[in-house]
Amino acid sequence: MKLKIIAMILLVIGTVLFVGCSSNNANTTENLVTPTGEVKTIKMVAKQWAFVPENIEVNLGDTVQLIIESVDVDHGINLPSFGVNEYLQSGQTVQIEFVADKKGEFGFSCFVMCGSGHIGMRGNLIVK
Repeated sequence: MKLKIIAMILLVIGTVLFVGCSSNNANTTENLVTPTGEVKTIKMVAKQWAFVPENIEVNLGDTVQLIIESVDVDHGINLPSFGVNEYLQSGQTVQIEFVADKKGEFGFSCFVMCGSGHIGMRGNLIVK
């Protein structure tokens, strides 16, 4: 029980530090976009210390469905430009959905301390 409490505290601290230290990418253009009706489904794996695939490409207006399975330990995915901040429990699959309503390149990362390579667990969403 104490271990779970400590893990949750570390999760909250890590999220606060990441969000507080992250910045919006300078490589973006804000747009008001109506969804196109196109659904782009991407199956992903979160594992020490990578997201597979690491780079995702979609079109402006696509509804993006990320289906992410954490295969080894607990992870998280933080894609702040689209309001995504989801805990990924080991052995579980999570579905996340949002509209790609901005053009540009947007970084995402793991926000759960998942081991020594945690800091490099990153990827990019490219919206064309």
